[in-house]
Amino acid sequence: MRIVFFGTPQFAVSDGAGNYTITVPLGWSGTVVPHKIGYSFTPASRPYSNTQAHQTAQNYTSHVCASCADRDTVGVFRPAKVTNLRRDLKGHNVAAIFGDVVVDLTAEDLPLGETTIHVYSIFSSLNILAQDDVGIRITGVTMFGEIKMRDQQVGNGVFSVSEYRSPGYSQSVRRLHIDATSVFSSVKLKK
Repeated sequence: MRIVFFGTPQFAVSDGAGNYTITVPLGWSGTVVPHKIGYSFTPASRPYSNTQAHQTAQNYTSHVCASCADRDTVGVFRPAKVTNLRRDLKGHNVAAIFGDVVVDLTAEDLPLGETTIHVYSIFSSLNILAQDDVGIRITGVTMFGEIKMRDQQVGNGVFSVSEYRSPGYSQSVRRLHIDATSVFSSVKLKK
């Protein structure tokens, strides 16, 4: 089974037996998330902090999960649009290659607490639309792109690891966390 790993400075794909290698810079911190449509994984992710040496035995166990396919939106040479109309987007994955990503969360109120959406984009732009009362946190890695939050430049350049929190994020009763990995892409939060 081939598995895609997100959350690192590079996209990694396992071989047919599930073996994988991810190369990160010395001192790297982040979270690795395994992904395959129609499967869930145990553990669901692995956090790393200030990595100083090779990590071995970083295994994941896959489980067939027919309902997991509904948590994925993929666009290749077409837009990938996600809306919260009549659905909970916690844990949703959005991926686009040569097609823009639109995460439109203005249809209904987000549930109380934090909603995390994982976005992976290559040669595209990520546009996030959210209600003004929603606390926004965006974390991610951008290579050859920019990150703009409501017209404020947060990150740009060849390689940028960024975190943005809207004012009052921690106190907001409805919070949105976008974990974005973008290559040759821009990430923009709009009102």
